[in-house]
Amino acid sequence: MAEVLPGIHTVDGVTLDLAGAEVHVHPVLIVEDGHLTLIDAGPAGSERPIRAYVEGLGYSLRDIERIIVTHHHSDHTGALARLAAETDAAIAAHTAEIPILEGRVAEPAAPLSPEGLRTMGIPITRAQYAARIGAAFDPPAVKVAEELEGGNTLPLLGGLQVLHDTGHSPGHIALLAPARGTLFAADLFAYDGREVLIPLPIFTQDAGQAVQTLRAIVETCDFDAAIPYHGVPLIGHAAEKLRRELSGVKVSVGHPLPGQVLPGG
Repeated sequence: MAEVLPGIHTVDGVTLDLAGAEVHVHPVLIVEDGHLTLIDAGPAGSERPIRAYVEGLGYSLRDIERIIVTHHHSDHTGALARLAAETDAAIAAHTAEIPILEGRVAEPAAPLSPEGLRTMGIPITRAQYAARIGAAFDPPAVKVAEELEGGNTLPLLGGLQVLHDTGHSPGHIALLAPARGTLFAADLFAYDGREVLIPLPIFTQDAGQAVQTLRAIVETCDFDAAIPYHGVPLIGHAAEKLRRELSGVKVSVGHPLPGQVLPGG
């Protein structure tokens, strides 16, 4: 079991097949007074490891009351429709993401491309991309019950604040629990246990804006732990560490390079 902090779990065993490369991702499960909230649903098929994890804690999927979707990208929503059907949980998302999640408008053009994947060291042809990536990045539509805006506070963990980032996607959100000193960072950054990585432009609408948002968060908020969707949690003086890493990043000229490590200050 991966209980990062009391009542805050990163679900084990959730992976994304990215053109044959297995990428681990981390939906978060909040367990508070017997009430379960899931942050993001993982890629298609993730209902199986999520079910196993929840049942390992002595609960069932039916005990999940709310699923907070940080944004529409399929590595966060591929299993959402299946989980919604199996849990009857209320789905919450930013208002800018709701038309996409409900299938009323098309997903914005993504920077993802075969060329972008090759910069990550994933060899793939255009034919392989069309066959293996295109379909996998088209999750079923769902009905969103709870509309979120930046500045909203949810009644979780002593007050869970919604932070809006227009850089990664139109309605990408992170979530801050000041009473618990924890930032649920979603795709604001990645951390591999050694280095902080900026958002990859091939998955990001405006990488410069995404970095500016992260900088604004770490300069105005204080938190001891930050839990990104990609990588491992950053525990201990997380805001200070991110602030230091971001101090040398310039976002006014061009987008950062894919996978570029943030230089220390």
